[in-house]
Amino acid sequence: MNTLNNSKLDDVINNIIQDICKLNGQSISMFVGRDELREILHRHIVAIQQSFNQLTPAETERLALLVEEMGETAQAIGKILRHGYESTHPDGGPTNRESLERELGDVRYATVSLCDSADVDRKTIFERSEEKKLTVLPFLHHQ
Repeated sequence: MNTLNNSKLDDVINNIIQDICKLNGQSISMFVGRDELREILHRHIVAIQQSFNQLTPAETERLALLVEEMGETAQAIGKILRHGYESTHPDGGPTNRESLERELGDVRYATVSLCDSADVDRKTIFERSEEKKLTVLPFLHHQ
């Protein structure tokens, strides 16, 4: 969702107030309640900018980065499953293993970013990781 920075938001609000003044045949300097209307418009525009999930633009961006990097990681894994770790693109480039390592590093960065921003709790993630290790091992066939 695109959001307005404060300068653009002020411009939009000023334009709305000017249009209201024109409609009423009033000078903007004579417009009674201008400051109150500015506050009302600001509050409503900011509310509109927030999405239904109440995420800030920064939270949305961090989650978008994570899901993008996870998708790229899934793609790297798919290439390994089809062609093996040491295969490369016919035109050259990194091995599939190197591509996976790079993408996993990108996922780690995105995850750390979520933790550093307090979107998620690092301790909870670590604890879950330890739990998963214990619960998944009995079901792995080739480890």
